[in-house]
Amino acid sequence: MARLAAGCYRDFAAIAEEEGLFFVAEGRTEYTKWCIADELKNGVVSRRHVLVRGVELRGGDTGVDRVGLWSKLAQCWPVPFEREFTPDDCPLVVHQGVAEVAEGVWKQIRTFVQHRPRGSEIVFGGHSLGGAVGLILMCYCRSRLNLPLEVISPTYTFGAPPVVARDTSARSSARVFPAGFRKPVVEPASTSKLSKNKAGPPVQSTTDALTAMQLTPYHVQQFVQGLDIIPRVFLSVDPIWTTAMKNPVLSRVMEWRTSLIGGTLMSSSRFLYELHGLVYLMEWNKIRGTAVKVVSGDAAGEALSHGPALAADVLAGQPMLAVQSLMDHSSQNYAWELTNIAVVEERRLKKLPPSSAA
Repeated sequence: MARLAAGCYRDFAAIAEEEGLFFVAEGRTEYTKWCIADELKNGVVSRRHVLVRGVELRGGDTGVDRVGLWSKLAQCWPVPFEREFTPDDCPLVVHQGVAEVAEGVWKQIRTFVQHRPRGSEIVFGGHSLGGAVGLILMCYCRSRLNLPLEVISPTYTFGAPPVVARDTSARSSARVFPAGFRKPVVEPASTSKLSKNKAGPPVQSTTDALTAMQLTPYHVQQFVQGLDIIPRVFLSVDPIWTTAMKNPVLSRVMEWRTSLIGGTLMSSSRFLYELHGLVYLMEWNKIRGTAVKVVSGDAAGEALSHGPALAADVLAGQPMLAVQSLMDHSSQNYAWELTNIAVVEERRLKKLPPSSAA
């Protein structure tokens, strides 16, 4: 999946063929590119892959409005997300600009999702912005198409920023949202309770964003390199937020705000958004090379905060650390590292006795 995500920046059709997939289509919106390929099993399409590209920095795609895209990314303040679908006790918010980018992609790929081959599953993925958009598209499959969990495979993200969160503000119902925000048009969808399914445990509460969307932690699988800054933005470990919180006055204000209204956005325990699902933290060590640590929930944010100091002032004073952080965010780097991890693990299993490998 990481190779397919990286392939969105290059010749996706060729990469898909190398991976044994059948190329279906690709297209462009005003801000990004999307690609679709089918996975066949016994000659029948078993899974449809939808990949979305992140921000292309090299400037090869002249059909994208780069200035407009950066403007969308800057519109980071949370706005309501699929409120007609989510329960009243767990309203959600989303990054305004990324949601608008996702809306443009959804209009073009919805037909490919809704009218995919009978019996096939749908899987989204992408690097950086593409992964964030992919997560939103997966949510649309529940809220706008009412697809059953059994046909929604996990969304795979690589170095994606968090863009969705619970709206835990005590005054959320009275909030004034940014001018120009357009409420999404939502098709009728059933919000009845879900039964147990192969994708994970039954949905029993609405204490997090995924269960509010009637999804499970299994449905989001995020890969994060040890020094990659982008998955940390908008979290409490955001480099800029971390630097700001070093100011004793601001820190005390945030602590006071937290004591009054809890860990809502812009508090000592949270910046804007939250991590969801399973997080695969890829960290380098001298003995095993790159190793993967799987974390979820609150432990995911805690794991990211225990990594190297990535505050903005620290990065400014350590150019090589900043360069390494940029390299860790590369889509190709994610593909290489995960391929190497898979090769090493395969070799390790071959050395084990059959009973141990099983």
